[in-house]
Parts: sequence; C-alpha cells; structure tokens
Amino acid sequence: TTEKISLTLLNGSLKPGVTNSIDDQLIKKYPNLTISAKKAATKTDYAQTIVVDITGKNPQLAAQIATDLGGVVNALPESESKPATELAVIVGNN
Repeated sequence: TTEKISLTLLNGSLKPGVTNSIDDQLIKKYPNLTISAKKAATKTDYAQTIVVDITGKNPQLAAQIATDLGGVVNALPESESKPATELAVIVGNN
C-alpha cells in the first residue's frame, strides 16, 4: 500500500538517542511509514519494546514491527498519553 501510516516513537529506555537509530531502521524497511514524533516516554524502565496499534487498523504491520524490534504488540500503557498517530512504538531496554 502507498498510503502513509503515521508513527510516534517513544523512548522508554535508559539509552539516549535510541529512537534515532530505530527511526532509520523502520523508514528503510517500511517506506510508507511516517515518523510523526519522537519523544521520551513517561518512564525509562520498560523492559521490552511495545508496539501499539492505536487505531486498530494496522495489526499486521504492528506485529511485523514488533518482531523486527524484538518487542510485543500490546495496548498503550495507562501512564502514556495517546499520540495522534496510527501506531506508537515505546522503545524498551531490550
């Protein structure tokens, strides 16, 4: 599909700048992804990377990204505010 899918990258790890390398990795593999925002998550102790399908419309893509990043697909943690994008990736310490 040529339709752009928006994604928010949240750094939920103790590694500064980790979202920059993941940004490049995702854009190379999924040219239809648009990284709309990169910011710090509310916590830095996420054990594992979490991919959230905010709209519920991209379950396959969410699962692929989770596999690529060694993470899991899950609901948005209550401590995080809901981004205005279709997908969110909370980078964990894994």
